Amino acid sequence: LAGDESISELYVLKNGMTNRSYRFSCMGKQYILRVPGEGTDMLTNRHQETAVYRAISGRGLCDDPVYINEENGYKISRFLENIHVCDPYNEQDVNESLKKLKELHSMKIVVDHTFDLFGQIEYYERLREGRRSCFEDYDVVKKNVLKLKEIVEEAACDFCLTHIDAV
Repeated sequence: LAGDESISELYVLKNGMTNRSYRFSCMGKQYILRVPGEGTDMLTNRHQETAVYRAISGRGLCDDPVYINEENGYKISRFLENIHVCDPYNEQDVNESLKKLKELHSMKIVVDHTFDLFGQIEYYERLREGRRSCFEDYDVVKKNVLKLKEIVEEAACDFCLTHIDAV
């Protein structure tokens, strides 16, 4: 991107659970700047994230970054018009989302790392430091998820990219 004088229309897009996002114009094009929130370095491995973005870039799966900093997680990508979060109560939204997830999975994209689902659950539990969850059904959901551990670990499968936060 060009120097500061060409950036305009900067405003807050959202303050999410983990990041702050800003929309801005530069040289007639719209962009989104993601600024990682405090503590996200404990939740996201930015080197792995960058590797994933490089692997999927140009495949029409998401917002391809025009800039990503694998040290601090700052990311700039083109603003995509007419995009919204899937409404789980809208059958068309759900079907379109599942279609896109199946498309990603069928590409069989591989990177140099894997995501250890149950290891991450244990890690996130340690980050809570014994604090109760704000979700009333947390313990029931956790128990049901952990019932799947043996099934998942015994399943013979090839590893490829999937999405752990499909919104």
